[in-house]
Amino acid sequence: MYIVAIMITAVVFSITGLGVMNLALLVNLDTQAAVQFSENQIDLESEVNIALWRLNAGDDTLGTYTSDNFTSTFDSASLTLTLSMAIDGDTSGFQLQLEEDYHFTHALASQNNIDTYNYTINEEPDHEVREKFEFLPIVDEAYWLSVADSIFTDNSKTFHDWDLIEGILVFTGNDLKFQDIDVENTTMVFTGDGVMDFTKSNTLKAAYNDSTIYPALVFTDSTSYFFINEWLSLYKDHIEGAIFSYGTVVLRTGELSGPVVGNNILVWKNMNFLDDQYPQYYGWPVGFGDFKDYDWPKQIVQWESF
Repeated sequence: MYIVAIMITAVVFSITGLGVMNLALLVNLDTQAAVQFSENQIDLESEVNIALWRLNAGDDTLGTYTSDNFTSTFDSASLTLTLSMAIDGDTSGFQLQLEEDYHFTHALASQNNIDTYNYTINEEPDHEVREKFEFLPIVDEAYWLSVADSIFTDNSKTFHDWDLIEGILVFTGNDLKFQDIDVENTTMVFTGDGVMDFTKSNTLKAAYNDSTIYPALVFTDSTSYFFINEWLSLYKDHIEGAIFSYGTVVLRTGELSGPVVGNNILVWKNMNFLDDQYPQYYGWPVGFGDFKDYDWPKQIVQWESF
């Protein structure tokens, strides 16, 4: 009787032991699969970073390549990057929707530094400040001269409202000031150097329509300094349209729609940016060549796995 009992107990323990061993094996296999899946995802994400680096480091064709078991394909028309990995006959990967990031989509954008000194401009999230672009757009001076409604050659002069007409105004002189001007549908282009500033209250509104955006102010000399209301007072400048400078832009007081694009940008007071009211100026303006002539940096908008 005891022998039978012992034998039955032994069988029960043996079956239980086999069950535990089998469960451990299944758990181990699942764990290995999970680990392998995680490793594959990490490898894929690393390759995505490599593909994006290739796209932004050179020509768009560099986004299409094969490396080991990875295949990357970039569609420049739809700005879609597809990256896949083949393992043991199975294929998985990511499809990423990209966008081209350029200066005129930011409230402030610079090639070098943007020094805010802890002051604010209160821009919209879609127009966040960005510094250290690798290059600035190229001003087409020949274009501006060919379409100019008026060309001013004065040096060291203060312009008043009665000196100006509306339209495309090109200034070739140095060290110019503008006081109490009020012009609409106007772009002011400066090819000279030195200090250019607005004093007292000035209003400048650039033209735009459904297909064309004009900038408000363009400075083509790298040594130029432009001050928004240099002398602090009760006066306030109001500028609708982009401000672009190869030199330095100093913001102190005033109402600006933005974008402001420059080699260097300084913010010396809290600014009241009106980018939420004037989003139409956040796009590619005329006078800087064809947008497609530039190799813009790409960034991820959204992605999905497959």
